[in-house]
Amino acid sequence: MIDGLAEQNGPAPDSPTPPPRRTGRPRRPVLSEDLIARTALEIIDESEWSSCTMAAVARRLGVKTPSLYHHVNGQLGVVDLVRKIVVAEIHDPGILELAPTEAIWSFGVSYYRAFSRHPNTIEALTTTPVHDRQTIQMYETFLRALVQGGWDLDRAFDALVGLEHLALGFALEWNVEDRMLESSIAAGHGAPLLARATRTSLPQRQVAEAAYLSLLRRYINMFSLENSQSQRSTMSPQPQLVIHGAKIWSDGAFLEESAVAIADSQITALGGEELATQWAAADVPPQVINANGGLLTPGFVDAHVHTTIGGIERLRCDLTGCANADEVYAKIAEYAAEHPDLPWILGGGWRMPHFPGGLPRREDLDRIVPDRPVYLINADHHGAWANTLALDIAGITAETPDPVDGRIERDADGTPNGTLQEGAAELVGRAAPETTAAELCAGLLAGEQALFEAGVIGWQEAILGDYAGYTDFTPAYVELLERGELRGRASGALWVSRDFDGMTIPEFVADLERRRDLYSRDGLILNTAKIMVDGVPENETAAMNEPYEAECSCTGEAGLAYFSRDELFELVPLLNERGFNAHFHAIGDRAVRYALDALEAVPAEIRAARQNHIAHLQIIDPVEIPRFARLGVTANLQPLWAAQDQQFLDLTRPLLGEERSQHQYLFRSLELSGTPLACGSDWPVSTPNPWLGMHVAVNRQEPGVTDMAPLIPEEALTLASILQAYTRGSNELLGFGGGRIAVGAPADLALADRDPFAGEPADIWQTTNVATVVNGEVVFTA
Repeated sequence: MIDGLAEQNGPAPDSPTPPPRRTGRPRRPVLSEDLIARTALEIIDESEWSSCTMAAVARRLGVKTPSLYHHVNGQLGVVDLVRKIVVAEIHDPGILELAPTEAIWSFGVSYYRAFSRHPNTIEALTTTPVHDRQTIQMYETFLRALVQGGWDLDRAFDALVGLEHLALGFALEWNVEDRMLESSIAAGHGAPLLARATRTSLPQRQVAEAAYLSLLRRYINMFSLENSQSQRSTMSPQPQLVIHGAKIWSDGAFLEESAVAIADSQITALGGEELATQWAAADVPPQVINANGGLLTPGFVDAHVHTTIGGIERLRCDLTGCANADEVYAKIAEYAAEHPDLPWILGGGWRMPHFPGGLPRREDLDRIVPDRPVYLINADHHGAWANTLALDIAGITAETPDPVDGRIERDADGTPNGTLQEGAAELVGRAAPETTAAELCAGLLAGEQALFEAGVIGWQEAILGDYAGYTDFTPAYVELLERGELRGRASGALWVSRDFDGMTIPEFVADLERRRDLYSRDGLILNTAKIMVDGVPENETAAMNEPYEAECSCTGEAGLAYFSRDELFELVPLLNERGFNAHFHAIGDRAVRYALDALEAVPAEIRAARQNHIAHLQIIDPVEIPRFARLGVTANLQPLWAAQDQQFLDLTRPLLGEERSQHQYLFRSLELSGTPLACGSDWPVSTPNPWLGMHVAVNRQEPGVTDMAPLIPEEALTLASILQAYTRGSNELLGFGGGRIAVGAPADLALADRDPFAGEPADIWQTTNVATVVNGEVVFTA
């Protein structure tokens, strides 16, 4: 490529003239980055990249090799200088007269060949991100130039792959060390190049091809190949929807444009206010939404949510809005009076701080509803509350032993008091009436609508399987998809039961494969398995490395791990091998360690092809932080919890103690370590509103609360970081292919009523979603 460019374009006009040689001692040239780079190019033009060494450049300039180190960072520094020149020359129209696919590919091979022998260069190439904004803009210019010059898309993307090869210096015609390859894939760099090699003996070829296709799809969404910036608004097709007057934020930064046009489920144009009137005279003018200066972002993606349960609880006795025990009692009484024919009173959403010791009692329910069984799930879904009639129907007495995965709370004489922790709740849940298929479908649609109201366009259903008294929701997803009624982007995590349903682990994983093949559809991704490693600290079921504080503990133990390390060491590698991502619930520091240990047991080339993630991450031993990025694990954050509240003060901190209380929700530490971040709400455990969660991530205080000290404020994230996690991060984790606002990208958008970046961080929580667009369709407006 360099040879071709030199022939077409000649030397750059501002190239310095090489210093004249004279007899005797040569005059020492005035060294500069430009002179060094141009000298390197001369050597390449005369021979090949392998000749362009530091020593060769020094000899050509008549200086000692160490002199160059004052101007460039070793061998890699020369490469970077030459790269800058190549990038600059790509903008020259003369490149269209070349054969970029072959030339760039050849140049990339030579580039790697010349410098792969230098360990420092290898390390830098495999650990330094190159997809920065400047590089992306350069790629976009390059692609547009090719397409406008008459190239078809396939050929243009081939050229882009060659350019990527150049930028990273990878060529699999040589045996790249597995360690280096693993590092590059885990960091998200170099993957698109791997499948382009025609001669490779590396076992990661299949992994590489999948990664290549994934990145190629991302580039398709990322770039507009039809028009230049100035042509976008005049050459795009007539849209069905235009949103204007917006502050547009995408991929970590504000865009210059203030309006987007949408047609056929894609963003077709970005521009100014002219987009709002350009098609006003059309026979069928587009729908127009005036953002009034609000923030337009990619639609939020909730990477851990119980959409169906949340919707069902909305339709049942919903206690989530109650502020204290009296409101809870009143709501139950109201619901029971409104539904006199229901055989059971079912619902949930009560919170532990509203009751002494976090333990509501059966007698209170007996007083409110004396004639029917009552079964109400805790807001965190790690416990339940039942009245005496429900306990009797389930056969729970003072003699009933605790299940291995839970606890029946009791009075001093052993009588069950009405609160059931973890697996003990299942004892009543199994006795309650089975939720009908119609109720499941209605609940799923109600849950979807709640997410749309919050600006969420896609999600991962965090449990698909029989759980908490509910039958598997997966058939409801399939039914609604086949009826064309489900509009959001959905993925599901198939539930790994704590007893493996009586099967061996290989048999159970084979059954997950059967369910995946049976239920997967367009609109429902089923490539993830959900593993609940432990419970929560408030009821001492979160798995801790050390016992809970003795003076506050009811058990004196270190919590519950629902799977042994040996089980996880067998289960997780097999899941990854069979194409499943592992989605862990891990709250205690021992649970986090178990999850990371199990993932480390997965062969690196298999692990690199998966999107493994750990949700919740309440308590992390700081020594574990570097392992996340090293193992390619995404931190699936539920940011709303990262604040001090009454439950934290009354229950959590006393049980953890002061030292472990400082290990909670280490968001900033994870980010600084290079860990990919995604976000979820865990609704109905907490609100599905992303802006409330983002407020806590930034302020480490509950929304609207200013008189409570922030929780470990040094672990706060910037608004840009948490917004990126809730849009691009979650999109990439779940494989939806969106997360950006760009021409050609999916039209998945969320419009807020204001620009929270322009206000005070303490006011982020007041931001409200006012419109949601999914696949080009407006699914919610305030």
